[in-house]
Amino acid sequence: MSCFSPTFPGLPTAFFCIEWRGQRSTLEVADTPFVVIRVDRASLAEGQGEGITIRLKHLPEVESLDPSTLRIGKDNIPYCAVRNGQYRARFSRPAYYQLANWIDFDPTSEFFFLELNGIRYPVAPLVPS
Repeated sequence: MSCFSPTFPGLPTAFFCIEWRGQRSTLEVADTPFVVIRVDRASLAEGQGEGITIRLKHLPEVESLDPSTLRIGKDNIPYCAVRNGQYRARFSRPAYYQLANWIDFDPTSEFFFLELNGIRYPVAPLVPS
């Protein structure tokens, strides 16, 4: 897959283009074009603390989760920004359960948060786009 772009000329924003083996096809996306299927917490380089990596369905590489982009949508489905912040991804149920191991609740602010390297990242409600 060499093209996955919501900015393909002439297409509405709900459609995406996939170019594979020299052929382009469009697909309509009902929710998000990416799905997070795995979440792992790991140590970064020495002295740099911890990070969280995510794996996206059908893609071989892992990417770092930007915890400031975590949001909770309808039916308590978590979302985050992926691909350098260009797209939104929905967490699969197994990935949601993996992430939930690190989510805490602050009764004072009444917000859920993810703490990473001493920083609390609130898990805010998703604002529909």
